[in-house]
Amino acid sequence: MSGIEVTVERPSKLGVTLACASVTMMFAAITSAAIFRSGDTDWTRIPMPPALWLNTLVLIVSSYAIQKLNRTWSILLGFVFLAGQGYVWMGLRASGISEAFFYVFTVAHAVHVVGGLFAMCFVRIESARIYWHFLTGLWMYLMLLFWIWR
Repeated sequence: MSGIEVTVERPSKLGVTLACASVTMMFAAITSAAIFRSGDTDWTRIPMPPALWLNTLVLIVSSYAIQKLNRTWSILLGFVFLAGQGYVWMGLRASGISEAFFYVFTVAHAVHVVGGLFAMCFVRIESARIYWHFLTGLWMYLMLLFWIWR
């Protein structure tokens, strides 16, 4: 051609970018529904279980691990995060709290964490890093929502 250079991103990077965009839209839709619903008089506020803060720390360290250490540590910490979420869910259920939006947000995030763990095992590390950092940022967003709605 006449001096014009065209670069094409790796398909895996484009795929993870599109995945992050679609997940963002899904969580934006759920957030919109929750904001709309929170205006009702029967909206239930739930206390933030302290284990959520520990889970947040685990996910942040896991994000650091995939960037600076290796996949193995990040995968291990991802499973610790999921176990911590299970602990929080069981505790809330045992206390009789059944706020649906909390479960929708956290279960949807957990499903995406499982996808991220799968990606760390089978996808190029660059793409897995992007997705894992995205999930960590998404969790920080969810924690902000939970803190506002407590």
